Amino acid sequence: MKKSVWITLLATFCTLAGAVLGIWLYMRKRDKELAEYEQMLINQDMPAAKWESEISGE
Repeated sequence: MKKSVWITLLATFCTLAGAVLGIWLYMRKRDKELAEYEQMLINQDMPAAKWESEISGE
């Protein structure tokens, strides 16, 4: 094969690898953000639950 074909194949492979890496990094960042948000919601709900249990006498 010609040298230009190998260069084209290598460039295509690098582009695909970069796209997959970008998607993976985005998903990892998004997962951390969702876990952080979920934790924040749990922390907000806890004081209300504690207050409700004190009122009901449990």
